[in-house]
Amino acid sequence: ITAFTMSTVKNPEASGFHKKSFYMFFIDPYNFLRAFMLGFWDIFLELRGQRRQRKRDVQPRLEHRGLRYALLRAAITTIIRELSVYTLIGDMFAGVPSAYVTLFGYDEVAHHSGVEREDTLEVLRKLDQQFERLETASRQAPRPYDFVILSDHGQSQGATFKQRYDITLEEYVEQLVAGKVKVETAGAVAEHWSYLSAPLTDAIQGDQRQLSAKALRLAVKNKTSEGEVMLGPERKTLKDKKEKIAGENEEAIVMASGNLGLIYFTDWKERMTLEQIDEAFPGLLQGLVNHPGIGFVMVRSADKGPLAIGAGGIFFLEEDRFQGKNPLAHFGANAAGHLKRTDGFPHVADIMVNSFYDPVTDEVAAFEELVGSHGGLGGDQAHPFVLFPAGWELPEKEIIGAEHLNRVMRGWLASVKKHGGNDGKD
Repeated sequence: ITAFTMSTVKNPEASGFHKKSFYMFFIDPYNFLRAFMLGFWDIFLELRGQRRQRKRDVQPRLEHRGLRYALLRAAITTIIRELSVYTLIGDMFAGVPSAYVTLFGYDEVAHHSGVEREDTLEVLRKLDQQFERLETASRQAPRPYDFVILSDHGQSQGATFKQRYDITLEEYVEQLVAGKVKVETAGAVAEHWSYLSAPLTDAIQGDQRQLSAKALRLAVKNKTSEGEVMLGPERKTLKDKKEKIAGENEEAIVMASGNLGLIYFTDWKERMTLEQIDEAFPGLLQGLVNHPGIGFVMVRSADKGPLAIGAGGIFFLEEDRFQGKNPLAHFGANAAGHLKRTDGFPHVADIMVNSFYDPVTDEVAAFEELVGSHGGLGGDQAHPFVLFPAGWELPEKEIIGAEHLNRVMRGWLASVKKHGGNDGKD
C-alpha cells in the first residue's frame, strides 16, 4: 500500500490509499485540534526563521518567502505529516503486509531555508520523533513490522543562477539564439504545491457515492485537470503554456529542475544532434559552456555519440575518456555512467545543462529560485541513503542508481516473505 506517493496518486489500484482515513482524521476533534495547533506553531517558526536570516544576513537566502509560504509550509510539515503517520499506523493496526508513505517536510524547508539551517534541522528532528512514534505503534500491531527509511536524494546549497548573474537560464538562452526562435519556459507547478495536491488527488478518487468525497470534488472542481488536483498560482499559467506550446512548433523550451536545465527545440521531431544545433544556432553551445555558472552541457554528436562538454574539455561518454580538462572531474565517480544512462531515455533534452559545482564551498547554482536544490549533479544532492534492519543483506556490488536500489528492495521484500518474516503472512 502506498500513501501520498506521486507516482501512484492517480491510480486507485496502485495507491490503495484508505480514503476513509483522510476524512476520519479531520472528523476526529483531537486530530483536527492537534494539527491546527502544530500548524500554527510552524507558521510562527517559519516567520521567526525568515526574520533571523534577514537580521543575521544569512547567505544565500530567498527574499520572497512570506506569510503565504509560511501557511503552505505549515500544511506540508505538520498536517500532511500527521495525516501520513496516522494512515501508516492505521495500516499497521489493520495488519497490512507492507506499506509505503512519503514524508515531504525536510525536503520542502531545505529548498527555501537552506540545507543545514536552524529551522531546517528542527524539521528533521520532528521527523525523527515520528519514526519513534511509528516504532512504538508497531509493538501494539497484530503482526511484527520492520522499517526501512529511504532518502532518495540529498540537497546541494548555493545562491541561485539568477542571484549570481542577474539573469535566468531562459533569458540567457534567448540572448544566445538571437531571435531565431521564441524561447518559452515550460512552467511547472511548484514542488511544494504538488505536496498538497497529491493527498487531495488521492482523496477525490474515492467512492463516487460517498458524500464527503463528493463535497471534496466539488471544492476542488476548478483546480482539477484530467483527474489531478493542481493547486498553486502557477496552475493557470501552466495550463495556458501547455495549450500554447501544443499549438506552436517553432519554439525553444527551457525547463529547470534544481541545477539541471533542459532545452528542447520543438521544431525538430527528433532529438537534435550537436552538428544540427551548431548549424541552426551558431554560438549557442559555446555560449553555454563558457558561462561561469555552467559546469557542462550534454548533447549527442552524430559521429561521437553522447558528449559532456565543458569550457576546457570534452568527455566522450561512449568511449569513457576525455580530451582536455575533464568537465566531470568534480561531479562524482559515477557521473559519466549516469549521463550515459540518461542519454538513452526516449525523450532526453536536445541540450542538458548542469550548473557549476564548487568543491571548496560545496555550492551549486540552481536554475530555480531555491537555495537548496536537487535534480542535477554536484554535491550532496547525489548522496542518498537507506536505513534498514541490520540482519538484511546487501549485494556485494555497490548500489548505483534508483533501478539498482529498487531491485535490492524488492529482493528484501521477497526474502522476508520467503523466510516467514512479518509472521509469514502475504
